[in-house]
Amino acid sequence: MDSRRPLADRENQIKSQSREGILFMIDTGASAQPPWTRTGYRDGSDRPARVRPPETVLAQEELAVERKKFKLSLRQNDRGRFVRVIEECGGVHNTVIIPVDGLAEFIGALQKLERACARPA
Repeated sequence: MDSRRPLADRENQIKSQSREGILFMIDTGASAQPPWTRTGYRDGSDRPARVRPPETVLAQEELAVERKKFKLSLRQNDRGRFVRVIEECGGVHNTVIIPVDGLAEFIGALQKLERACARPA
């Protein structure tokens, strides 16, 4: 019998399963549950969800570009002021948060990109 055969059998026992974008290597004899479950965590604890500090909306704008909607809001919490940009397309939300201290630099970069778009290719 080949001495490498048990290793090949072991490899055949391991299955990979993709769940919510995370790859789990699951031994056929092990639990197929991810670290979290619908009722709590595998260790039995009910860890509380991360809570965001309360925010105050200071100003808000909305715009639509093609099939995307953008919501821009100037907000403030106990850590400072920031701009939250939410992109919504097809029910999916993506969020970018820009601290007010970096807003001028961010706008400058966007303006450079806008000028580059205006130039002929």
